[in-house]
Amino acid sequence: MLVDRRGAVRVLSTDSHGYSAARYSPEGGRIAVEIREPLANDIWIYTLASGTLTRLTFGGTNLYPAWTPDGKRVVFGSDRDGAMSLFSVAAAGGGVAERLFSSSNPVWEGLWSPDGRTLIYREIAPATGRDIWYRRAQGDASPRPIARTQFNERAPALSPDGRWLAYQSDESGRDEVYVRPFPPEAGGQWQVSADGGTQPFWGRNGRELFYRHGDQLMVARVETTARFNVRSREVLFSGAFLWGVDDHTNYDVSPDGSHFLMIAPEPGEQTPQVTVVLNWLDELRQRQRTAPGGR
Repeated sequence: MLVDRRGAVRVLSTDSHGYSAARYSPEGGRIAVEIREPLANDIWIYTLASGTLTRLTFGGTNLYPAWTPDGKRVVFGSDRDGAMSLFSVAAAGGGVAERLFSSSNPVWEGLWSPDGRTLIYREIAPATGRDIWYRRAQGDASPRPIARTQFNERAPALSPDGRWLAYQSDESGRDEVYVRPFPPEAGGQWQVSADGGTQPFWGRNGRELFYRHGDQLMVARVETTARFNVRSREVLFSGAFLWGVDDHTNYDVSPDGSHFLMIAPEPGEQTPQVTVVLNWLDELRQRQRTAPGGR
């Protein structure tokens, strides 16, 4: 459904599906989405112009879609070969899914760097739990750790310029959002959330980092030129939107930054629907003008 700042609602699809992990394509005209059904868990493509769904995956449990930078393929996790691994399939449909690499540990989700040269992914290891790694697409493709500790690191999100990796970690005793340089050899870590945070997601301009705090969607305004710095934090809106499994980021922001793609249950039902929150930027500006000391 479409939800604007006045509360007007328009449903994107009248079909009742167990939607999860919806992701806009780079150009914004398509949505890759995981649909959970009692006997199947697959990746589909929803085309906004036509309102049609096209199934991409068949067989196994298929999770957490992510687009390649050119919008031609979709990366996803699947257990079709036994253990959870990362696969890639043509977004147009009809192609054979290709396994990206092999690992001794289950690999649940992945994303490509903006230049398409690096694959970042999350795996679960017996000794260290949930960790974040990366591999180069060409040359030395050996796995390299980004965040591998005795704590749980999840929900990786790379900035649009490919220089900063946001993620959530429970190293403080509760989940918070952190940022590290990428590649990680430069060292350093900055905490973004102040009193708990999960599921970070970058705005396309690279100056805003969104995350969830309970039912609130937060925005941190950041500087990333010389070094990383959090300038401010603010609540954008609140709502009983669905959480991703294992804190996988269960929302997206449109390419133009004007609205959010959320997953919300229908009133009185457990079945989720795709939701877009529109015009948040206009609402935020109005809120700033009417706040004490606002301009």
